[in-house]
Amino acid sequence: IHQPSKKMFESFDDLLLLAKGGRVAYCGELGPKSQTLISHFTSLSGKSPSASANPADFVLSVLDGGSPDEAVAKFKESDICKQLNSAIDADVKEANSQPRGIAAKHSLHFFTEFGLLFRRQFLVQWRNPSYSFLRFFVSAGATFILGLLFFDIKNNVQGAVFAIAAIFFMTFVLVIPMQAAVIPLIEDRAVLYREAVSGTYSRFTYGLGQLFADIPFHALNTIIMVNLN
Repeated sequence: IHQPSKKMFESFDDLLLLAKGGRVAYCGELGPKSQTLISHFTSLSGKSPSASANPADFVLSVLDGGSPDEAVAKFKESDICKQLNSAIDADVKEANSQPRGIAAKHSLHFFTEFGLLFRRQFLVQWRNPSYSFLRFFVSAGATFILGLLFFDIKNNVQGAVFAIAAIFFMTFVLVIPMQAAVIPLIEDRAVLYREAVSGTYSRFTYGLGQLFADIPFHALNTIIMVNLN
């Protein structure tokens, strides 16, 4: 938040303040009415703000009037930094003591997961029409060509052979849009791994959502092909 007011600033619980070069000049709680923060920077500058002063303005004035190296060094020597490092070490130690692996339990019900994933995958395809247009274009083109090649097939042995050839040709041609469907799955793989490992949803639900989200587009594709025939 750019230049927050005193009331807005004191509504926060913690503050991460970076000096020049991305170094930490303060990281910790503000305290009641920002007294913890003010006490730290008062000891740094030797000046205390008035009761009506904005703590954010006071902190920035201290940093502008002093050296960033001094502010960073002062914070590293403070009790706030020592407590912060101790808390981080405790959290890391606790995390390392726990067995690693994919979460077996999920916070959401199966049907809730499926509904959310279906809606997300449907919106992904809807907002990325290039794949759908490619599929419709290939299917419509292949249907038109097959209609010309196998128009008015006779109800005899030769007609049956032509029908089998048409089915084989259509199956071969439709592999092309199927290959295009692999690209979004590869791009979404990192998201799948991260969310599945964290227990957001199961991989089975993800695959099911992908499958059912594709059905409406296949149904529309089928309707186009039947009407062209």
